[in-house]
Amino acid sequence: MHAGRGRACAISPACRLKGMLHEALGAFLSVLDKYTLADIVRDRASLGPLLGIDLAAA
Repeated sequence: MHAGRGRACAISPACRLKGMLHEALGAFLSVLDKYTLADIVRDRASLGPLLGIDLAAA
């Protein structure tokens, strides 16, 4: 692991952050796996105006 300008991170050998972030990423992806794109865009009537989409024309 490098901390900018080509220098190695001094605490890298004892750092537990990488493992914690890996675990957190797994949990994050596990939650997202429960949903589909259809779930995200379900409220089209509210999303359309926010995104500048005319749903009547779409």
